[in-house]
Amino acid sequence: MIRRPGPVDHQESVLAGPKSILWAHGGPDDGRKIQLDSELALIGRASSNDIIVDDAEVSRQHAGIRGDRNGHWIKDLGSRNGTFVNGELLEGEDKDSATTIE
Repeated sequence: MIRRPGPVDHQESVLAGPKSILWAHGGPDDGRKIQLDSELALIGRASSNDIIVDDAEVSRQHAGIRGDRNGHWIKDLGSRNGTFVNGELLEGEDKDSATTIE
């Protein structure tokens, strides 16, 4: 599970907007902070992802988070177990106002 706290750092990033930070909650990466500062971050088990999650329930290429000056959006990339945002199964792409992504 990855949790995103509220606004943390309002420095300008390469996205020309506020930076967001994901925090890993649970599992081997518990407490890990992941800064989102690129236009697209891929999440999954494969080593080619930007955010690698070492969990058997996570697909090799599970989800993607893209960002611009207007915020971040998350999209499931056809994962086997789905992506959950605030406890609800994500369908399509969602504006990332989430506090919890599973």
